[in-house]
Amino acid sequence: MTQTLFGGAQRVLFVHAHPDDESIWTGGAIATLNASGASAAVLTLTRGELGEISNPALKALQGTARLAAHRVAELERALIHLGVTEHAILGEGEARAHDLPTRVYEDSGMTWAPDGTATAAKTTGENALVRASVAEALADLINFALVFGADALVSYDETGGYGHPDHVFAHQLTRAAAVGLDVPFWCVLPEGSDATQAQVSRETERYDISEVLPAKLTAMAEHASQLDVVGSEFVLSGGQRHEVSGAESYTRVGH
Repeated sequence: MTQTLFGGAQRVLFVHAHPDDESIWTGGAIATLNASGASAAVLTLTRGELGEISNPALKALQGTARLAAHRVAELERALIHLGVTEHAILGEGEARAHDLPTRVYEDSGMTWAPDGTATAAKTTGENALVRASVAEALADLINFALVFGADALVSYDETGGYGHPDHVFAHQLTRAAAVGLDVPFWCVLPEGSDATQAQVSRETERYDISEVLPAKLTAMAEHASQLDVVGSEFVLSGGQRHEVSGAESYTRVGH
């Protein structure tokens, strides 16, 4: 089945806050693009240093310096299943502007608000993504987008999907980069969310990802420290259980 994704863009850059987000939120579109002859790259903003461990066998990693390396290894395996060959972590390699030394942007952490959404943690580290210079992080993102030759950028909506401050930062940063690069910016809409129903318009596209759903589920399963894939569902560390849909929806915002 042939689908035109993101208005026919051929080199799409997906910007995500932490390892596992690329597979959970946009794995279907990424795999579809790469299988169709187009190209999807992934830029990960942090290494997920403060992620909550789901797998009891890996609990010893939580809160340690070893977790970042473990999650990056999970990410690298997941990207193989999605067909991604161009990936970077913000602040290093081609995702670092002006030949500056490597800069580590760390997971900012979060806490759960009474309404069930995520909100900022009570304290954040000095290197936390949300405390970073926006100009510096934006320059890093734009540098990678230019090297990749992105003709569309994709990230979360203005709420970050569920409120995580790193997701909100990713939205703001990616939208600004899209304006600077003069390319379209697309936001992922969680399946079944109010946003998906409210924003259905000519600017919203819904993609059938059923053909690549096995690849998406396999990629998600690589992130075993963060989630457990059970059939067509996944379970997070807090016990939240979600169905993995055979479709993904995106809306174009801005220019």
